[in-house]
Amino acid sequence: MAPREKAPEAVPEKCLKIEGLKRPFTDKQVREHLEEACGGGAVSWLWLNRVKSVCFAEFSSKDEAASARREIYGLQWPKPMGGVLTASFCTREEADQVVASEPAAKPIGARLGVAYFDAHARAPKGAGGPPGATPLERDARGHSGSGSQGGEGHGQGAGMDT
Repeated sequence: MAPREKAPEAVPEKCLKIEGLKRPFTDKQVREHLEEACGGGAVSWLWLNRVKSVCFAEFSSKDEAASARREIYGLQWPKPMGGVLTASFCTREEADQVVASEPAAKPIGARLGVAYFDAHARAPKGAGGPPGATPLERDARGHSGSGSQGGEGHGQGAGMDT
């Protein structure tokens, strides 16, 4: 096994950008690992991107951030399948800019282009079918709730705006 690469010299900041993360791990495990790496200090703020490949962490002091960086740089984590970590100093403002530019998570149905509905939700008056009927009850009676006729009113997402 080759020796770990040392972190290049840099001006310390209280925040680190950590790259090379590879699942499986939990947010709590990342926080605990970083707090251990900084010598038992506290991670005051932690953010991971949606796919958990990059995180930002803010420490209580620049010294704690520098200590954590030395400990994790070039480390394979989590063992045995994790990625090799790199860590660079950044300001909280730089981290906040990245976080703000990250697209918000969408529900799985929206990502797949499918509209879902709650089959047990009660319909408002005038939505088609008897008042208070669920979408499935309305469909069983030939009412989709969207005013369509024939086979168009059946199936996932029928009559729903996307």
